[in-house]
Amino acid sequence: MLRFNFLEKKETFVEKLLKPDVILAVLLALALAGGLSWYTGQLKMQEATLKQENARLDKELARLKKIQREEKRLIKTRETLQKKLQVISELDRKRDVPQYIYFFADRKNVPYGVWLTGLRQSGDNIFIEGGAYNLKLVSTFLKNIEQGLGSVKFRQTSYEEYKSKDTGKTYHYYKFQFNVEMK
Repeated sequence: MLRFNFLEKKETFVEKLLKPDVILAVLLALALAGGLSWYTGQLKMQEATLKQENARLDKELARLKKIQREEKRLIKTRETLQKKLQVISELDRKRDVPQYIYFFADRKNVPYGVWLTGLRQSGDNIFIEGGAYNLKLVSTFLKNIEQGLGSVKFRQTSYEEYKSKDTGKTYHYYKFQFNVEMK
């Protein structure tokens, strides 16, 4: 036999809340809220990390752009310098400098106290004019020329005076002229 009880049993508010399905629903809601809160925290940490990485990359990009501008400037400078070097090389190739000029450029060949005032070339002959403080320097200079350039055909040496307009002092020196027949 079956019995049905159609009378409702009055339950209190607490009894209604303590039913297993309500407790389970509340626990699930709390777990879901906790999970969402944890996931939101993780996303915020990732966002902060990505913002830091983005700031670092922006700084790196600015640094690299600066380097790129400097590189372009240096490339233009290099091209300009290469063009200048090419012009200088072309001029150097076209310029014909007599070898004896290098002889006079070497300080070992022209002693201290000797100076040149004139230098001309005519074929294999060089005409040299200059001055020296004493005759010993002229002699040394002539020996160097004999050894380095060729035979000397001496013309003239004279004892000269030079009076300074600024100081009023008088200086004595030897003026010389000679020809060299190159080897």
